[in-house]
Amino acid sequence: MAVLYRFPLVLPSASAAVYTPVVIWHGMGDSCCGGILDLAAQLQERLPGVYVYSVRIGASEDEDRDHGYFDVISRQVDEVCEQLKSDPLLSSGFNAIGFSQGGLLMRAYVEKCDGPAVRNLITMGSPHGGIAHFPGCMGKDTAKCELARSLLLRGAYIPWIQNRVVQAQYYRDPRNIKLYLERNIFLPYVNNELNQNKQYADRLKSLHNLVLVRFEPDDMVVPRDSAWFANLDKDGAVVPLEQQDLWTEDRLGLRFLNDNGRLHFLTAPGPHMNGTADYILNVILEPFLDNELAKDPVLVLQQ
Repeated sequence: MAVLYRFPLVLPSASAAVYTPVVIWHGMGDSCCGGILDLAAQLQERLPGVYVYSVRIGASEDEDRDHGYFDVISRQVDEVCEQLKSDPLLSSGFNAIGFSQGGLLMRAYVEKCDGPAVRNLITMGSPHGGIAHFPGCMGKDTAKCELARSLLLRGAYIPWIQNRVVQAQYYRDPRNIKLYLERNIFLPYVNNELNQNKQYADRLKSLHNLVLVRFEPDDMVVPRDSAWFANLDKDGAVVPLEQQDLWTEDRLGLRFLNDNGRLHFLTAPGPHMNGTADYILNVILEPFLDNELAKDPVLVLQQ
């Protein structure tokens, strides 16, 4: 396996505090190894010695970026599951931050993977309730983004597109829910809209906290409240989480988390993914990330 991006390159000394590791998963158009590493560095400044792992799919930064558009999501989740299982520094569990699309995939990891447990999951502008339009193109390689968009517009539920375009796998067409449930290979399953998977709900219930951050405004994820599991009805009106079977029947354990003070709906200022590092450092870090893993760091590092 190719070398992955992990921080710190030098492990903390035995006298240093050992914080719960942090795993970050970038969004569409981004990669493991670009600006997201600035956040890793800033987390290390605020939590000296914290171990930060940046998810990468494929053998290079370019492959990782491409996989953000073209791949099967469940395959990616399985690959990341094996990556994280193989890292001894994550064996005692970790905190996770998912950016946009990466937050949805990180939530799928929690539900599907029997690997290291996630303690706190923070998702930033993630399309948990699906998207009704292809997100706008931004980042380094807009050509591949535009190709993915054109394929989705040709027919998101055509099998060869559904099994190739990542965004098609969380496209929820409000005008044709029947076809969405029949043909979509990812979102209806991780949202327990079909045959309910009790294990998915149980694993989400195990989170110490699930933090759902939406952006105000957000014109990339439509509807923006998809970050809070909302979706659209056939007339284009927003259906909030509390009005869905997902909530009333507690199909994923979200209401359980809420009743126990572990589900948090937050709103970040600015457009989609704007100023996320500052928001994480100033709002998210202290209540959800600033926690020591053990009193004796040496024992943890030797596990």
